Amino acid sequence: MMILSTQVITQLNSQRAVAWRVGSNRRGIIYVENIESDDPDVVSELVAIQYLLFKKKVFDRDPVTGKGYKLHVSSNKIRQMIKGKSTYKHLSQYIYFLKTIMNGVLIKKTDDTDEFLPGINDEGVSIEHIDVKEKIETDIIKTPAMGAIKLTKHAIKQFEDRHHAGDLTNPVQSLIRRIKHPAIQKKSLPENVIKHKLKKYGTIENLEVWSHDSSQIHYVVVRDHITNVGTIVTIYKRHPAYN
Repeated sequence: MMILSTQVITQLNSQRAVAWRVGSNRRGIIYVENIESDDPDVVSELVAIQYLLFKKKVFDRDPVTGKGYKLHVSSNKIRQMIKGKSTYKHLSQYIYFLKTIMNGVLIKKTDDTDEFLPGINDEGVSIEHIDVKEKIETDIIKTPAMGAIKLTKHAIKQFEDRHHAGDLTNPVQSLIRRIKHPAIQKKSLPENVIKHKLKKYGTIENLEVWSHDSSQIHYVVVRDHITNVGTIVTIYKRHPAYN
């Protein structure tokens, strides 16, 4: 089990200091700056966790699932949101990565007496500064055929609902494995899909449908014309003969 512990330890105006550790020797403090939120402690901790997992790569890998990971967090709101007990919509953009790419991660309360978490005046610990407005791309998946792809929570749920080939213990990992398959192909948009998407999005110029020849599952992608990053917005089932 890979365990990351974090704790907000001090505050100054729009800045928060977040202490972190992995094991007993790897530890540091991240100063999260320019926070504009009613819950700055929660935002700073989530931003720090995202940075540590995906940019600093404290586990020497890019996470593609939450299985096998445990986060010890100091904010009760993070645990409540993951458990579905509260929504806190103003925090949804910050916790999104834990509900999608890190789906299945275990969340526990940080031990307030944790002797290995560093303090402000401790020597020999890593000190870093990050801006809360800096975008950390945690949900972009590089695929050989579809290019750069983002997932949405809706698409993950649609995939889970439409998957019937055996047990689906980790829908995110299974979905990523499918869209990374080099044989996936872009399909023509069926007439009924065109009508529906025209009504929903107002245009089909940036819409794509991808599928494997042997699969009934189709992935509807909205492609950003500037970044060329595609977002899977929904998934539907259609017999391959009717493409």
